[in-house]
Amino acid sequence: MLASVTLNFADAPDGSVLVRNAATGQVIETVPPRGGGFLRSTMRVMATARAADHIGPAQPFLLAALQGNRLQLTDTATGTMLELEAFGPSNAAEFAAILTSAETVK
Repeated sequence: MLASVTLNFADAPDGSVLVRNAATGQVIETVPPRGGGFLRSTMRVMATARAADHIGPAQPFLLAALQGNRLQLTDTATGTMLELEAFGPSNAAEFAAILTSAETVK
């Protein structure tokens, strides 16, 4: 693992998505209401899976950069793991930007 951050995602009243560092609670990125299509759909699918298992949003997700230009998102509550680069470079870039922001905001 080259870099990682634990994250929580929350919908804001204006339709944006707040991405928080789970360890500190600090907002590291705000995805605008009509932005981040891949991020929104990915997190919606993962939230639906959690809801089916009666799991709330409190447990974080782990976003990790791995060797070989791999980017992985893991739901720590369900164990679901996604290799984000498999969805194409522009889609993986949405999550890579979050990891970069997390490193900058420390």
